[in-house]
Amino acid sequence: MKEGDTVNHSKLGRGVVIRVCKYGGLMIDYSDKTGVKIRISHIDSVTLIDRTDQANNTHATHTISLYNKHKGEQMKNFTIETGITNYNLLYAEYDDIHWGNKMCCVIWIKNGHGGQSFTWLKGDNLFASYLLDKTSINLADLTGILSAIKTKFPGSVGEMISFDESYMYNDDLHCATYKGA
Repeated sequence: MKEGDTVNHSKLGRGVVIRVCKYGGLMIDYSDKTGVKIRISHIDSVTLIDRTDQANNTHATHTISLYNKHKGEQMKNFTIETGITNYNLLYAEYDDIHWGNKMCCVIWIKNGHGGQSFTWLKGDNLFASYLLDKTSINLADLTGILSAIKTKFPGSVGEMISFDESYMYNDDLHCATYKGA
């Protein structure tokens, strides 16, 4: 299998391969109209769907397309490192299928598998209290992740309100640094 192939998983349903990983793993976009769902599945747990079926694939045409080369909408995978934590992140921008707004999505992949994710309007101001309520990511990690995204993808994040500035991403050092005592 290769990137862009449509596959079927017995429990997760249809998906699109967005990355071929080592040891037989496939990073697959199982997203549908209910939200973004990216998972690592073993190659033996999925079956390839005939490519002629891709033209009629409602999954690929009516959901968030995180792997769409001709529009340039490709999920970006990058890592930021601190003295304590490595953040393996997936970042994407997409058009909301209901309202047409430009949206941003980040997924913090923990232990090589899925992890915490959240979305926001591109360029929107983000409030720490709101994101802390909606995710189970702590303030220090959330600050490092969002400040790195704001630095690496200009225009993605507006103002970061009530975040801890001591955990902001430092572009000069290419890492999130703790500036505490």
